[in-house]
Amino acid sequence: MASIRNSRSYPVTPGHRYPVGATVQGGDINFCVFSRHATRLWLQLYDHPESTTPFQTIELVPEINRTFFFWHVCVRGVAEHKNLAYTWRADGPHSPELGHRFNP
Repeated sequence: MASIRNSRSYPVTPGHRYPVGATVQGGDINFCVFSRHATRLWLQLYDHPESTTPFQTIELVPEINRTFFFWHVCVRGVAEHKNLAYTWRADGPHSPELGHRFNP
């Protein structure tokens, strides 16, 4: 299961690889992103788009939250959070000559 840190957090489940993007499913949001070369991914949730600090960071576990090259997690109950914003952080190879510029 994905790990959670910070004082306020929503529960998570593994989620689904389709559709890609952030998809509201009832009160939950399924987050999915494609990355062929990422080795680690974190989903960061913010109170609003201008926030500089996430209120929750979810580290995805490859064995649970990755299907082929799709990384996914479902955040339970977060759809009711008004003004929610999110970003992805990714780790992987840093090989600019191959187009890889991962920087977690």
